[in-house]
Amino acid sequence: HRVKPIPIRVIQHIMTVASHGHDPFQHCLADMIGLAFFYLLRPGEYTHSPQAETCPFRLCDVQLFLPNSMATLDLATATDDQLLAASSASLTFTDQ
Repeated sequence: HRVKPIPIRVIQHIMTVASHGHDPFQHCLADMIGLAFFYLLRPGEYTHSPQAETCPFRLCDVQLFLPNSMATLDLATATDDQLLAASSASLTFTDQ
């Protein structure tokens, strides 16, 4: 049984709706969906292989930012409340 991929237009619509809204939760959710779709759900591009130029994402490659700040959370020690307060996220490509 083959599963069809999510059409890119669905992801684009989610991003558009979130960008026109003022709800931080919707912005965060849209960011997480975008990250999952473009990076985490593409195992062929970012999984371990014998070639030195590819590596999987690691926890240290993920940054969570607090609202109205460029401060990042320490993911190893952040409390649940701090994680829930994060307003944006990013992934760092350390091998490019």
